[in-house]
Amino acid sequence: MGQEKYVAYVSTYTIGDQGEFGITVFDVDMEKGRFYEKEKIKITNSSYVSISHSKKYLYSITDFGVESYRIKPDGGLENINLGSVNGMRGRHVMTDYEDKFLFVSGYHDGKLTVLRTNEDGSVGGITEEIYYKGLGIVAERNVRPHVSCARMSRDNRYLCVADLGMDHTNVYRLDHNTGKL
Repeated sequence: MGQEKYVAYVSTYTIGDQGEFGITVFDVDMEKGRFYEKEKIKITNSSYVSISHSKKYLYSITDFGVESYRIKPDGGLENINLGSVNGMRGRHVMTDYEDKFLFVSGYHDGKLTVLRTNEDGSVGGITEEIYYKGLGIVAERNVRPHVSCARMSRDNRYLCVADLGMDHTNVYRLDHNTGKL
């Protein structure tokens, strides 16, 4: 009986010792509880990564938008492309359960961006942009919206968008043909 193999993807800002490598790929030894470095990926300030539900692609927030990677059979990464979010860097990225759309939460600019994904896993065009407005009730962060997370409901019909600045969650119905909310 063979041992199941695990891979870990660790993202980080590219400052100091990290230099230009924002993602490190590790083989994981579950028996010994150890990570062994497999490869480093050149990407600027990879602050959040997410794996598609098919487990074929990895998406990463970067200063310039969202980068897509093909996950190779050994767990390594192969760059596909970079997609723009038409705004400030995102905080969180996630796919719907069919991997047809990416949702990028914009903490700094209070914006939610929906992008289409192509069949090859690449990031496609923007289908929806929503800028949030208003003031919240928590003094330390209420001066403007801070979209912190967007996730689909398990039935893949509704997108739940958490706004830390406004201190509430918005729920949208996703049109799976147009990518509009």
